Amino acid sequence: MNLAKSPELNDNQIKLLTLINIRWVAILGQFATISIVYFYFNFNFNIKYCYLLVLFSSFLNIFLQI
Repeated sequence: MNLAKSPELNDNQIKLLTLINIRWVAILGQFATISIVYFYFNFNFNIKYCYLLVLFSSFLNIFLQI
């Protein structure tokens, strides 16, 4: 039995799942950075549009996982 190759996932799918997981980390970092800059450093910008762009990225990530 060869355990090195999984029959369920090939190399391309593993790479895609890895990229999607990295994108989730990036999305969390973007959300945290926007929040810290707006609330802690008191920068004046429209936070709704920034959150909307991060939300769009989240939906794209969910679409890629399906």
